[in-house]
Amino acid sequence: GNKQLVFLIFLAMEIENAQIGVTALERECLISPLQAARMVWTSASSSALSITPAAKDRQVRMSSPTNWRKPFDWLSDDQWHSLQFLGVSMPWFVEPLERMSRDGREQAWRQLCESDAPHNRMPDGLDKRLSFFQQLVVVRAVRSERFLPAAWAFVRRVIGSQHTAELIQPDLDLASQVCGSRNAILLVYDTEAANPQVMVHRLAVQHQTVVHSTPLVYLVGHEHQTVLHLVTTAMSEGHWVFL
Repeated sequence: GNKQLVFLIFLAMEIENAQIGVTALERECLISPLQAARMVWTSASSSALSITPAAKDRQVRMSSPTNWRKPFDWLSDDQWHSLQFLGVSMPWFVEPLERMSRDGREQAWRQLCESDAPHNRMPDGLDKRLSFFQQLVVVRAVRSERFLPAAWAFVRRVIGSQHTAELIQPDLDLASQVCGSRNAILLVYDTEAANPQVMVHRLAVQHQTVVHSTPLVYLVGHEHQTVLHLVTTAMSEGHWVFL
């Protein structure tokens, strides 16, 4: 579960720290780059988290409205501000940020920001130039909603998959045989909300059947009638329903 993942992240982080070093500021950026930025700019007296004079010079050079303009319209403000902070505070991200809008790199960065597995889509050769932890920091800066799968990938890369077995996947095929067509199968998750739906759709492909999916909010009024109609129709056609 999540407690196991937190422990493994800290363990992998300490392994990387012993091998190549992990700074206090990099750790803060893993929690929140924007929060780390506010802390640094308002706490200049903190020696542990202070940025270098060179980084301060870069901050001054980037402070004009022209330089702070987003290179791509599809980048959100939070994504761009997080990347900017990495560029002015992390020596290893200075060049990637400066090269970001050059030589047709937009597509590679867009894939990072839109892929379901951003940890496998590092642009500009960053997967070969950055440590595993630094790559995780970049993913955290632009894809906070995909942090959990990226964190699992980081742990497996540092510790090894043989020591980081994830939660045992339920045997939906067996569950469907036991429950039959007249009983619901309850799927409870504590990591990725999309996992149960993905698992059900994969099983449906194996069984060569159709899955009808719909979200539930209050299950009253119009929503109740919609779901009832969906279930009734699926039963008559031999299809599955994912609620």
